Amino acid sequence: MIWWLFPRHWTSTLPENFIRFLNRSSSASPQPSQLLSAPIVSPYNDKIRPLLDAVDKLRHLKVMEEGIQLPTIVVVGDQSSGKSSVLESLA
Repeated sequence: MIWWLFPRHWTSTLPENFIRFLNRSSSASPQPSQLLSAPIVSPYNDKIRPLLDAVDKLRHLKVMEEGIQLPTIVVVGDQSSGKSSVLESLA
């Protein structure tokens, strides 16, 4: 089973068809209590979310207008988890 965990503000901007696809692709939808205990939530909140928040703050400060490049795609995962494959499929 795959659980798709997105912050609430991300899901409001995802196309409706994509959300339906994600919901259909898992065999059973997890309950809210299961999501809170899912292993991906803690590392995401502790390590990744602060970095994404920092990039968002810089984007709001319009640093890109000064020529500073901010990441537009971030792929996170363990060694051999398919990060390169994800990026190659986007190219």
